[in-house]
Amino acid sequence: MHGSLGDAATDAAMIARARALLVDDRADAPRATIEQTAGGPVLVLLPRAAAFDVWLFGNGHVGRALAQVFGALPARLRWIDEREADFPPVVAPNVEIVVTDLPEAELRHAPAGAHLLVATHSHALDFELVAAALARDDWSYLGMIGSRAKRAQLARRLAERGLPPAALDRVVCPIGGGAGLPRGKSPGTIAVAVAAEILARRERADAGAVPDGPSAAA
Repeated sequence: MHGSLGDAATDAAMIARARALLVDDRADAPRATIEQTAGGPVLVLLPRAAAFDVWLFGNGHVGRALAQVFGALPARLRWIDEREADFPPVVAPNVEIVVTDLPEAELRHAPAGAHLLVATHSHALDFELVAAALARDDWSYLGMIGSRAKRAQLARRLAERGLPPAALDRVVCPIGGGAGLPRGKSPGTIAVAVAAEILARRERADAGAVPDGPSAAA
C-alpha cells in the first residue's frame, strides 16, 4: 500500500483485511470489500489474476501431478485421457475432466492462446498429438514429456510427414527443463518445473520481453 488512509491504526486494519482476502483461496472468495473507517468508507480491492487455458493430455503419474499444480493456479485446466478409471475422484474446481478415445479430436477445440501439455501413456499417441498441434499456429505453448532421445525420435517422425526441421523448434521437449528450474524425475518435481516454465514465459510476455506464442516455444 502506498500513502496513508489517515492514521497508522486505520492503515494496519486495512492491510490486515487485504491479507485476509488474499489467503481465502475459495473459488468464490470475495476480492473486494467496503470497510468503514473513521475517515469514511474504504474500498479494499484485490485484482484477480487473469486465468489462462491449459490443455493436459494424459492422466498418468506426471499428468496427475500436473493437474494438482495447475489446479492451484489461476488456470482453466482441461484434462483429457481415455482411461476413465485413472482419473482421481476429486479435482480442483478449475479442472475439467474429459474422457475420450479421440484426444486428437479434442485438440482441435483448444482455444487460441492455450498451453498444450502432452504426457500420455503412449509415445505413439504423444507424437500424434504433437503433430496435430503443429497444424495450428495460435497456441501459446506446446510441450511434450520425454527425454532428448524422445525429442530426436519426434524429429524423425515429423520429417517423415514432410514437416520442416523448424517445426521441432516450436515444441518444448523435455518439458520443465529450462535454466534455473528444479531438476528431478519425480512427477511432483516435473510438474512444478513445468508450471514455473509456463508462468515465467507468461510474465516475460506480459513484460514484452518475448512473444507469448508458438515462436516462444523452444
